[in-house]
Amino acid sequence: MERTISSEERIRRAEEIYRKRRSNDNIRIYSNKNERINSKQNIIKKMILQMLICLMIYFIIYLIKNSNYIFSQDFMQKANQFLSQDVNVQELYTRSLEYWNGLVNKINVTDNQIAENVVSNQTTENIVNNEIAVNQNIVTQEAVAGIGRSK
Repeated sequence: MERTISSEERIRRAEEIYRKRRSNDNIRIYSNKNERINSKQNIIKKMILQMLICLMIYFIIYLIKNSNYIFSQDFMQKANQFLSQDVNVQELYTRSLEYWNGLVNKINVTDNQIAENVVSNQTTENIVNNEIAVNQNIVTQEAVAGIGRSK
């Protein structure tokens, strides 16, 4: 079909394709402008939010410094008294190890007791099942013997 089209029609088609491409480019340009405006607005919103957060932080620090409610003299004295005590780290470490070992031993003892209870429950179930089986055997033997006698 291209061979039958004259050179004028080819030029006209090429111009149409060129116009379509240019019109698509214009749309892209407009969308880029909108994106730029939106990105500027987003940056401004983020900057305002950051300023508000900074102001809140500064306000909180100001309140803490100038307020005697949180860090009153009584609180400061008790904190200094607590911090002035000597701490024996080795003793704390040994106490924590003893406590941990005690917990582990309790867990092991309870696990052993549970295992023993399970074993004892199984043995009692086995004994009961054996007694039931013995009773059933006795009943069946008596029934068989009774059938044999009746004939």
